[in-house]
Amino acid sequence: MNVEERKAYRQKEAKPILDSIWEEVSKIQAPPKSLLGIAVTYTINQWSYLIAYLNYGEVPISNCWIENQVRPFAVGRRNWLFTGTPESANKAALLYSLIQSARMNGIDPRKYLEHVLNLSNAMRRGSISPHSLLPQFIDKSNF
Repeated sequence: MNVEERKAYRQKEAKPILDSIWEEVSKIQAPPKSLLGIAVTYTINQWSYLIAYLNYGEVPISNCWIENQVRPFAVGRRNWLFTGTPESANKAALLYSLIQSARMNGIDPRKYLEHVLNLSNAMRRGSISPHSLLPQFIDKSNF
């Protein structure tokens, strides 16, 4: 489906289901500190985010793909806790971001980093734009 068809389908099929869920959630009278009360409050507070996808056909229903992309960072977070200094943490974050972006763009991260590091002097001289070396913009014929 294209974006408009997907939006119309969501409005037709998903919106009535979500409206029904909202009606049921709104009826629940649970003590605020109970587990049910906490769940109801959370649902009410997050409702606008839950239904936002109904109005945007370009937005995927599931964010599993994004979750899988950030998983390496979440898994390694404890390992990076002691990087030394904030500058070191920023450098590590930059490298991890470049590596993951290269993977997302179908580029071997090792070859990508080697290529970019070989062009670092040209980048410093200003003969190559750093922007053009980002994984999403780089000439993929080099790999």
